[in-house]
Amino acid sequence: PEKQKQQIFKDLGNLKDFELLDDDLLVATYVDSEVAASGKRSDGSSFVLYKPQSATQEARFQGKAALVVAMGPTAFKYHPNGQLYEGRAVKVGDWVVIHPSDGREIFLKDPKAAGNDYVACRRIHWSSILMRVDDPRRVY
Repeated sequence: PEKQKQQIFKDLGNLKDFELLDDDLLVATYVDSEVAASGKRSDGSSFVLYKPQSATQEARFQGKAALVVAMGPTAFKYHPNGQLYEGRAVKVGDWVVIHPSDGREIFLKDPKAAGNDYVACRRIHWSSILMRVDDPRRVY
């Protein structure tokens, strides 16, 4: 997860180009490694087994773990009725649990980066955060 977190921020580049409004958060969907297994054969040669592409797509569509990559200026400040928020808040770089249906999938990338590595993201309201987790691999 730590390597994926670093890769997500690298692929997104400078997020100051994105201005989230009000109470919204931008989260990047956690997608587990496409490598199912790797190791050495009895003859000493290496092998790698990859998951089918449909498994990666399903993780994107139904992924419940996400990385907070940006926050609007009033996220975790006020409840919808205007009352001051006094609970715990997440911060950029936290892994969180969300309902995938709470945000529409968008793809973002650093326009200066080579290649076509887009990051699957969702824009969600802060109240859609269900919990914070240390390791997104524990969430299914």
